Amino acid sequence: MGILKTIGGALAGIFVKKVTTVAPDGEEVTKTQAREGTKGLGWIVGFLVVWHFLAYPILSYHFPHYQFPSLDGGWLSGIFLGL
Repeated sequence: MGILKTIGGALAGIFVKKVTTVAPDGEEVTKTQAREGTKGLGWIVGFLVVWHFLAYPILSYHFPHYQFPSLDGGWLSGIFLGL
């Protein structure tokens, strides 16, 4: 179990960091905070999920003559290369 905990901690370190601040009463407080890249990645993945499961099916059903693009490998690689 020890090796799994170590690997999990290392993977979590990619997405979050520990930040130590000083509280008004003088104590040091350590918090876990998301890294900046993780926040941006979260917004992109959230948009992709909403587009794929909600917006695209509704728009394609109600407006089939506009031919909205579906998400494919080209879209995904282009979006993630922009990070």
